[in-house]
Amino acid sequence: MKQLATLIIAFFICSCSSSSNNALESITSTSAGGIDSTESSYMAPVDLSDEVYEIIITSGEGAFPSVGSYTLLFNNATQYTIYGDGRNTGDSFGTYTYLRDGAKGTIYLSDRTIGNVTAQICYNGEDYGTYHAWLGHSEEPEEASGDDERGDDAPASEQRGTFDQLSSDMTRVYAAVMAVQ
Repeated sequence: MKQLATLIIAFFICSCSSSSNNALESITSTSAGGIDSTESSYMAPVDLSDEVYEIIITSGEGAFPSVGSYTLLFNNATQYTIYGDGRNTGDSFGTYTYLRDGAKGTIYLSDRTIGNVTAQICYNGEDYGTYHAWLGHSEEPEEASGDDERGDDAPASEQRGTFDQLSSDMTRVYAAVMAVQ
């Protein structure tokens, strides 16, 4: 189960809210739980090549763990590696495609362990934010329409959490350390 749990990808994915006290953070949730990044002062990166993200899982179900953390390293413009925490998440790797829209980024991952995953990331600050990930390569599914009901398009496996983007200096150090191991 640890191996399946790995791909929580990071970003990857999210629902931003305007409940923050930070005046610059004005991202709001859409009715479908997606990201409305039109009012944000923060921008997602143009590309993810050589970026490193520390991911903290806040909820998960199905194939995704509900707790834990992992480090997501984008090796180049098409490949990534996940380094799990060794307890709740395992290591994995695969290929990805990334699209940016303001503060929001959508990542389509093909992971060797869990298969296809879509993740949305939302920058709530210059180098941090939230994510929402689900199995499959699709638009974000609609939220459930009742108290305990799941919407027809609600994913059977999904995960949410937060991320911190490491500085470029830390990214180089991390990549060098991982290359030696």
